Amino acid sequence: MPDKEITHEGETYILKSSVDAIISKRLSTYSNKINAKETELAELQAKFDEQTSQLALSQGMQQRVSELETQLQSANTRYDRHSVLSGIGVNDDSVRATFEHIYTQQAGEQQFADWVNAMKQDPSTAPLILQSFLGAKQEESPQAAAQPPQVQPPQAQPTRTPPPSNNGVIQTTQGNMSRDELLNRAADPAFYRANRDAIIKVYQSGQQATQPRI
Repeated sequence: MPDKEITHEGETYILKSSVDAIISKRLSTYSNKINAKETELAELQAKFDEQTSQLALSQGMQQRVSELETQLQSANTRYDRHSVLSGIGVNDDSVRATFEHIYTQQAGEQQFADWVNAMKQDPSTAPLILQSFLGAKQEESPQAAAQPPQVQPPQAQPTRTPPPSNNGVIQTTQGNMSRDELLNRAADPAFYRANRDAIIKVYQSGQQATQPRI
């Protein structure tokens, strides 16, 4: 019989001092296992954090690559369009912007080069605001053609206040003009730049009123 055990009335008992040692040993073993698991968990967490950081970096790089690809595509599109317009003699930035603006609104799925070349072959199919840049012969304004020669009145007439309506007269940087006069003068790049907003506004108002086939 071990010294740490006693027998009393047929029952075997372990001494209290031995019980404490057994419990202490078991607790120590359990504690070591817990510490080992915590160490393993910390290592796994470190690996996870590293992979998460690498994934975030990869996603950031992919997003940047996507942005650069979009910028490159946009630059190539601008270059191709400017090359097409330069080929028909359009080199003014404001005129180019007008071509691109109308193309975006009206061309649909048609390629820019095809759209421009089709109008170049038959300028009469182009929007009126673009015809002068495509080589279309500009007709003289009916208002200007019908204007009678200026004659000196026999005497000065009293000054009258003009009616509220401007009767189609458009204010430009070079004075008042009719709609046809304004569109005819639009072929001059310098005049076009100075009056671009007025020209586009007149063109768009004519589109809404007549709805020509483009």
